[in-house]
Amino acid sequence: MSDATQESTRTLAGSAGSTSELADHTPLLIDATAAAAIPALGARTLWALTKCDALPSQRIGRSVRYCPSELRAWIAAGCPTNPGAADLVRRHTGRQR
Repeated sequence: MSDATQESTRTLAGSAGSTSELADHTPLLIDATAAAAIPALGARTLWALTKCDALPSQRIGRSVRYCPSELRAWIAAGCPTNPGAADLVRRHTGRQR
């Protein structure tokens, strides 16, 4: 095998390793479909809780994203549905808006 072929094989093998590392990485923010699956909520309930600021979320332009750790903290807090409960969860997790 030539040196160039061996080098390209090593490069491809190195690339495959970095790709699998990225695949194993958990996203920091998720969309509404993935977020609704964590507490097993329907899309309408998720949106209603988000709209009244009971469920922690992040707005990026027109998109709404959710942090999985904040969703788990919201569940651990007893799934509060009162308006503004998201701020309490954020304070508990150490994140601010």
